[in-house]
Formats: sequence, C-alpha cells, structure tokens
Amino acid sequence: MPYSHLETERLSLEEQLQKLKVDQLKPLARLLTDEPLPRKPELVGCLVKRLLDKEKLRALYESLPEIDKSAVQEAVHDDDNRLDLDRFEAKYGHRPGFGSMEAYYGKPAKPHALDLFFPYSTELPADLGKLLQSFVPEPREVEAAASDALPESLAVKTYDWRNGQGTEIEESIPLRVRETAREALQDVHAVLRLIDLGQVRVSEKTRRPGDAGVKAVASVLSGGDYYSDEDASQEDWSPAHDVKMKSFAWPLLLQAAKLVELSGSKLRLTPAGRKANQQSAANVVRHAPTAHLIVHDRRLRNFCQLASERYVVFGIDDEAAVRRGLRELGYVLPGSRS
Repeated sequence: MPYSHLETERLSLEEQLQKLKVDQLKPLARLLTDEPLPRKPELVGCLVKRLLDKEKLRALYESLPEIDKSAVQEAVHDDDNRLDLDRFEAKYGHRPGFGSMEAYYGKPAKPHALDLFFPYSTELPADLGKLLQSFVPEPREVEAAASDALPESLAVKTYDWRNGQGTEIEESIPLRVRETAREALQDVHAVLRLIDLGQVRVSEKTRRPGDAGVKAVASVLSGGDYYSDEDASQEDWSPAHDVKMKSFAWPLLLQAAKLVELSGSKLRLTPAGRKANQQSAANVVRHAPTAHLIVHDRRLRNFCQLASERYVVFGIDDEAAVRRGLRELGYVLPGSRS
C-alpha cells in the first residue's frame, strides 16, 4: 500500500524507487523477474528498465484485475496523476488491490502488481504517467443509484482489531428518518425566547456557544438534537464523540440572520429579532435561507427553482402540487390561480 501523496514536486520512477529500502525493492522486482538482484542500484535499474518499456508496461496493465485497471485509469487521467483513495472507494465500492510493501507482525512484504505503478505514493511517477497516457483509456463516469424509497439500513465498513491485525467487517446500521422542516418552525421561536431570557452564552472571540450554551439550546428544541448522548462515542478521538448539531448551529444561524447579536458573553435579540419573535414562525424562518429549504425539500424540489436568495418560482401547472408541499412544511401560499 503506497503512502498518500507526500511530495511537493513530481518525482520520476527512479526517484520514487530510490526512496524505498532494499527490503521493499526486492519483492517488487520479483513480480517482474526471477533474477536475484541483491543490491539497490541493480534493483532500481531493473525496475526502471522494465516499467518504462512501453510494450512490457502495456502487458502489465492488461494483466491487472479490472478494479486495479480502474485505479490506474483514475490516476492517469487526473490532472496531478494522483489516486484519491477515498474518492475511488466512493465511486467503485471498495479500494483497489494494493499489497503490503513492508513486513509486519512476522508477515513478509507481499506487494501486488498495482504497487509497481505506485511504488512510493498514490501519485504516479511523472515519466510512467506520461507513458501510460498513450494507451490507458479514461475511467468510467460516476454513477449514482437513485431510488424513490429510502433503505431500511446502510452497510458500513469497520475494522475488528485483534492481535495487532485488522479484519474488515461490514455492519448493517438502521437508517433513521427525521423530518425537520416542522421542527424548525417551532425551534426558531423557542431559541429566540431563550436568548431573550439571557440564557445563551457564546465565546466573545468565535461567537460559538460553549457546552453550557449548547446544553441550554438543546433543552428547548423540538424533539431534541439529531443524536442523543447514547449515540455518542465514549472515545475522545472519535469524530462521533461530539454529536451535537442543532443545538450548536442555532445560535450561529440566528447571528448570521442578524436576529441576535453579542452582548458581553451572551446573545441578545436585535430589533429585527424582537420583531421576529412576535411574528409567525413561517415569517421568521424567511430571514434564514427559506427559499433554499424549499427548493431542496423532497416534496418541492421537482417543481421549484431558486430565483434569488429569497424568491422561488414554479410553473403554473405545478401550483396545486406546490401548495400541498408548502402546507406540509407549515407554509400557506397566498392567493389562488384565476
């Protein structure tokens, strides 16, 4: 498995190989020849000679499994000749077949043919990439599967570590569906009232709420935050250790909408915020990017288009469907078609 991109300048094949140790070069060379090559200069020379021979390189490419061919295609036709492994996995479903370039836990190094194309990093050597461009086709287009119904669960890959070795396992995670449009209409007034009571503290420097502010906001949210404390990981290093989202975001959204402002270490309502606190929730949310919410709502996105930051347009033949969708969101479209 090569390192992620490490260099600021493109390296040639020989330059990449020179960065490897003899113990790494020997198993790579054995993929191409049975001739014993004990010293580094001979190992590097053999690999460079064979890999920069166009016909031998083409034969090596054609011998790769399809998934590994796709990895080479992605790198060859990338502007920087780099293989983004996360993107690759998202597009193809799993990572390409790199082997192990170094011995570990008593197991010998066992590189695969794909490692010959990426001997040191996930960036193709400059001269090798140029040679590959002459015959490697472009990768397939990205395909996204679409479905009218959401799945009941999602497959998530994790690793089970035992005795220093990781085994990839696939875990089925139940999918939670939560409609948030109605909640937003209730939450905006609840948070404004909480701020009006002087209960939300934020950092004077970052304007972000601390733990106390987040906890105060979470206590008034309709249905609570997206995730509960039981969902949070107990490991400090895990991204899932802090799963607070709505309670962290509301103070920032209201500041961005100019409905609240900093006063010392607390938030307070602006004149616009005091006026908004007396209006219906639908009018208040208009100060936030309501138009964006509408054009991205699953019930309305096929009918509506964004005309500006605060205006949405739709076809006259779609008026009935738009009215139904807006009612479900808690809005009423004034007037009627004559």
